[in-house]
Amino acid sequence: MGVNLNQEVMTKGVLRAGAAYMVNDYNQPTPNNRVDNDVKALIGFDYNIKEWLKIGVDYILWNRNSNTSIYNFADNRFMMTVGVTY
Repeated sequence: MGVNLNQEVMTKGVLRAGAAYMVNDYNQPTPNNRVDNDVKALIGFDYNIKEWLKIGVDYILWNRNSNTSIYNFADNRFMMTVGVTY
């Protein structure tokens, strides 16, 4: 389950935000069946330099909580992008 939002700001910018929640039940035939709860969140900004050229910056968070602790993690990413449309 997730939600995304894009909002134009100024005349050439787009602010993006999103979030998702997932439950993964692995149905393993073991006494302690593994279940993961994942939360993902994103915030980003795109700027259209020209009609055919854009740049962007994103921050993405992915957090997993599992009942099997070796699978727990938090992943933080910063990303810069360049897009060309032709």
